[in-house]
Amino acid sequence: CEAGTERKILRSEMEMPGGPRRASHATLRTLSRAGAAAVLLLLVAGPLVAPVAAYNCTSDTACAYAGCNDRSADGEVVAASCEGGTCVSGNSTHNEACSEPCKAGTYSNGTWDEVHCVTCPAGKYSETVGASDSSTCTSCDAGTSSETTGAGNATTCTPCAAGKYSAAAASECTQCAGGSKSAADSLSCESCTAGTSSSADGSSCTVCDAGTSSAAVASECATCPAGMSSAAEASECASCEDGSVSTAGGLCVACEAGSYEAGFTECTPCPAGSYSEDGGANDSSTCTLCNGTYSATVGANASSTCTSTCPASTFTVEATRACAACTTTVCAVGKYRGACETADGVCKDCTNAKPANADYSSAGSPFDENTCGHACKIGYGGTTCAACEAGKKKAATGAAECTDCLANTFSAAAAAAACTACPANSEAASGSALCYCSVGFNGATPAACVACSNCTSKVTFTATLEMTVAEFTDAKKESYIAGVAQALSITTGSLTITSVTDTSTRRRLLAASVAVETTATVSSAKAKAVAEAATSAKLKSALGPLGFTVGAVTAAATVEVKTTQASVINTTPETTPSGAPASLPALALSWGAATALLLAAAHWR
Repeated sequence: CEAGTERKILRSEMEMPGGPRRASHATLRTLSRAGAAAVLLLLVAGPLVAPVAAYNCTSDTACAYAGCNDRSADGEVVAASCEGGTCVSGNSTHNEACSEPCKAGTYSNGTWDEVHCVTCPAGKYSETVGASDSSTCTSCDAGTSSETTGAGNATTCTPCAAGKYSAAAASECTQCAGGSKSAADSLSCESCTAGTSSSADGSSCTVCDAGTSSAAVASECATCPAGMSSAAEASECASCEDGSVSTAGGLCVACEAGSYEAGFTECTPCPAGSYSEDGGANDSSTCTLCNGTYSATVGANASSTCTSTCPASTFTVEATRACAACTTTVCAVGKYRGACETADGVCKDCTNAKPANADYSSAGSPFDENTCGHACKIGYGGTTCAACEAGKKKAATGAAECTDCLANTFSAAAAAAACTACPANSEAASGSALCYCSVGFNGATPAACVACSNCTSKVTFTATLEMTVAEFTDAKKESYIAGVAQALSITTGSLTITSVTDTSTRRRLLAASVAVETTATVSSAKAKAVAEAATSAKLKSALGPLGFTVGAVTAAATVEVKTTQASVINTTPETTPSGAPASLPALALSWGAATALLLAAAHWR
């Protein structure tokens, strides 16, 4: 066969009358070196069978083993093919022939085991068909790249985009480093110069804006700090000139008239009482004091801001010729801020009117007026801050009224802040100024109440109420007991209604009335005070608000309860209605006799 081609031996040429003969792979490989034609003659012993029209393989895979020898499914050599037992360079074995040339983008060097053509690597291409060497794979030019393997032409070599570069035979383009750039189709990157920085994609170097700067090969421009600045495309920042200032990243700007530069970062205004007519100043000495006049303007830029007097709510400061704002903060409790004219207002004591038993409770309102609020002291109450009476108390400041002491507590003196608990064996009704020994106890003082066998007394009196017996219901009786207990400063449990008598007369002009006999069981020490309190005035004051109309009240009789006998201790009567005797003799009377006496007196009237 000619170079670059091969002759395929048909299977029919291998058959003989006694059956096919097969030589081992090793034998054929050895004999191939002596000449394929001689081997073929030795193998055939007998007349050749006429060739068939096609080469029939048992399967496609059976015809695709390595080398140029067709093989059967068990790996035995079926027939030698190709010159010298090897594929010709530039060809490869396929199912039916060794003479198929390598496609463009591939090559074959003709080795024994060559089955497939070798593809050119990425970054290279080959336009040669039937190439027999890797040198036919041509490198893509620098500035281009190809990711394709087995490329058959140069069109797969694409130019690198701007911001990327490549050497020859590159499979991909490389991104330029920060601070450098490249145009499209570049084989290298170019460093950015000072005053510029690379763009994000590396395609160009961008000029730094004013107020920023950069050294060479910079990926970004740095912002100038406050007090410094730069022109566009600057390699470094410079300090502002005297009299000018800048913010970070800003331009240097001259200070305006009425201010001066101190530190290049901000302009300081001239203080009140001075002015500056020149811009670009760099020292406080450029601020001129008002001459004999005053100014409240901070940062004044003309002498016209100086006036002869300070405006309202300001005061003059002679040393600086300034008009300073008056202080408006509220003073402490009991004080107000004085006038602000030639000097700032100071806090003064309030002197506005208040009750004698009150203290100032707030500062002046408004802050500069002598109008402090006041509150009653502890133990004093009401709008006039009057002292709490004995039996009352007030524990907080303010205008609230005094309140009664609770039951079994007392306040003996006026203006009490709190009530005191009664000592042991003593008691007191609400609103009491003193405590009394409890029933069954006696003593010189409430603090010395001791048990006794004959120290309990019963104080009995009769009150006339304008109502019928039917109207004097149980509810009315409870209300009556509560009112009497309040009037006598004793507990309701100490009181008993012993009888209720209809005292209405037959005269039509007189209203219906009942006589209510009431007994208070108290200690002997307290009996006198109870008897003295059982008066018409006291009962009217207590029972009137409860809906009772109280008429006459008999004199209270006190009986001391002893273990042996009862005796009358006191029978001092109250003044009876007009026309009746002013008093009765002190003698022991039964309540029936006393009632009869009262009825006789009424009849006599």
